[in-house]
Amino acid sequence: MKLKRIRHLATVVGIAVAGIAADAAYAQGPLRKATAAADLQSAIAQTAAVVEGAVTHIRYEYSDAEGPWTYITLSDVKSHFGKAPTTVEIRHFGGRLPNGRQLVVAELPVFVQGKNYLVFLRNTEWNLSPVLGDLALRSEKIGDTEVLVNTDGLAITGVGPMGVEVGSALFEGPKIDGSESKALGRNPASFERRPLDRQGFVQALHTAMAGSRLSVDGAVAALPAGEFKWRAVPTAVTADSKSNPATDAATADRAAPEVDASRPARR
Repeated sequence: MKLKRIRHLATVVGIAVAGIAADAAYAQGPLRKATAAADLQSAIAQTAAVVEGAVTHIRYEYSDAEGPWTYITLSDVKSHFGKAPTTVEIRHFGGRLPNGRQLVVAELPVFVQGKNYLVFLRNTEWNLSPVLGDLALRSEKIGDTEVLVNTDGLAITGVGPMGVEVGSALFEGPKIDGSESKALGRNPASFERRPLDRQGFVQALHTAMAGSRLSVDGAVAALPAGEFKWRAVPTAVTADSKSNPATDAATADRAAPEVDASRPARR
C-alpha cells in the first residue's frame, strides 16, 4: 500500500455510515487523525470494520456550502471483522454539479449499483471518505468463476505483510458515471496467482491478521472532520466537459487532503 492523494480529475468523495446505532460501531467522541496505511499493520490499525454488502441504491445531493455528495446504500450487510448494521449508507463526497457536470476524485473507489463489495471502514477522522483508501473491493463473475477486483479492475490475489495484493487487470477501469466496467476477456485460471473470490479473500485476511496478531477496533465516524475545503481543490475537466467545472472556485486557500491509504502495490 502506498500513500494516496487527490488527483486532478474529478468528484470529491466523502462517506458517512448512516443508521448505525450507538452500540454498533458508531463513533461518539473525538477520533484520532488518519495516517498513511503503508502496510497491513497500519491499515488494520485504522479499520473499524470489514463489511460485505450489495449496492442497492445511489443518490446525489449538492449544496453551495458542502459541495456535491453521493450516497451509496449497502444492503444485506455482513460484517466479517468488527461491527456493522444490516444496512449501511456511505456518504461519498463528489458527484453531480448543478450545471450537469461531475466532480470526481480519481483516487477514491467507485461504486456500481447492483454489485457486491467488501469494504474497509475507517476508525479515524476522515474528510473525503470513511472507506480506507480504495479498499472497496468489487465481486465480479467471469463465466462461472467469481473474482474480486479493485476499482481499477485489477484482480485481488492475496493478503500479505504489505497489505492487499493485486495482479493483472481483469476488467476495464472505472466509469465516471458509475456504469459497469467491461471484462477484458482474460481467463483467471491462466494467471500465475489465481484471483480470490470473496470467501477466499476473507480467509486470506483472517490468516494474515492472525499471523501478525492484528485486529480491527474502534468505530466509524458518521460525518467528515470538516477540514476539507471542496472549492479549494484544483480539478480537471471530465470527458464530457468543455471547461473546468471549478473555474470559479478559489484556489489560493488550498486545504491539504487527508492522508489516506492508497491502492495496494501491484505484485
